[in-house]
Amino acid sequence: MHDTAIEMEMDGSEISAASAAFLAGLLDEETVPGKRGPKVTVNVASMTREQRLAHNAELRRARYARKTDMKASGSLPIDEQTARDALADAALMILASGTPGAEAIMTYLEKVYSDKGGAPLSIHAKARSGKLRPKLIAFAAKAM
Repeated sequence: MHDTAIEMEMDGSEISAASAAFLAGLLDEETVPGKRGPKVTVNVASMTREQRLAHNAELRRARYARKTDMKASGSLPIDEQTARDALADAALMILASGTPGAEAIMTYLEKVYSDKGGAPLSIHAKARSGKLRPKLIAFAAKAM
C-alpha cells in the first residue's frame, strides 16, 4: 500500500498538514477553479412574457459584456458573428486590392444585388476608396 506517494490510509493519518489544508480548502469551495460550475437550468416555459423578455435581455447584456471584455483584452470570441465579420473583412480587402478572387466576389455581389444594377460597382468603389473598412483589422494587425 505504501509503494506510491499518492496512496494514503483511509483514516487520513498519513496525510501531511499542508495536503489536509489544501483538501479542506477544496471541499469548502463552492466551485472548482477552472470549471464553470453546475449548469443552472431555467424553466423559460413557465415564465410570463415580461419575465422571459427580462431574462433574455439579461442574457444579451451578459454576452455583450463578455465580448467587450474579450475585445479589450485583445481576444475575439469564436462565434458566428465574429466569423462572418472576419470573412467579410477578407472579402473587402481582396475586393479593394484587386487580388485574385476579386472577380469571384464581384460575381457574387452581382447575384446578391441582381435587382440593383449599380450596387456591386458602388460597393467595389467604396471598398477601393476606404469608405468600407474592415471591422477586425486591428486584431489581424496585432497578430502579425
